[in-house]
Amino acid sequence: MKLEVLRGLILQVVLTATPVETVRGATGYLGGSVTLASGADPTWNLALIEWSIFTNFTWIATYREGEENIDRVDRYKGRLNLNTTTGDLTIHKLTKEDNMVYTVDLVNTLGKGNSSSIHLTVNQQLQQPTIQTISSTRSA
Repeated sequence: MKLEVLRGLILQVVLTATPVETVRGATGYLGGSVTLASGADPTWNLALIEWSIFTNFTWIATYREGEENIDRVDRYKGRLNLNTTTGDLTIHKLTKEDNMVYTVDLVNTLGKGNSSSIHLTVNQQLQQPTIQTISSTRSA
């Protein structure tokens, strides 16, 4: 009985402390760059930033205790920039494999947290169309 009450209290604290996750969309183009906006409150001083992929929380970029790490996963090495003020993540040299859901978890220096997910769609750039003018003359 005591265990059930304790679980209930813990669940209540977690649900009130963590806002409901929102899913937004972003579009990038093969070979280009895209910035995934963290959605952090601009008045926050961020203490923790964790960008992850997949449901097992594979971290690809983190900022913890003043230390930034953007070389966590081989396929992203040399392609990421993390803005530790805004929490935004920029991915360079986009590939089709970058087309997925990215999740960011944020905590400010006062201990308030936020989490959101962004579905990145990577498209191929449309090629410049070629316009050809054909003129004809009629003979009578």
